[in-house]
Amino acid sequence: MKDTDLEKLRRRLARQGTETLSTQELLTVLLSAGSRCTATEAIQNVSDMFTAAINDLTVVQGIGFVKACKIKALLELGRRIFPTTNKIIQL
Repeated sequence: MKDTDLEKLRRRLARQGTETLSTQELLTVLLSAGSRCTATEAIQNVSDMFTAAINDLTVVQGIGFVKACKIKALLELGRRIFPTTNKIIQL
């Protein structure tokens, strides 16, 4: 994804809301990925990220240590805010 495409995606999020973006698009915005993103394509669903260690995430092209930490922190916040949600979200 080109920078201009990423900017369009961010504008769409701001204009239409987060609920209008797919899980892959939300991850792309979150990770500020330059492509639509090898990282989001490699991770089959969000539940895999809950159980993955940071080192497991960093082997995915496009996810370094900092992004892996952000993913884990974000997922933990989501778990704390919505502790009873067991829904698996497919990418």
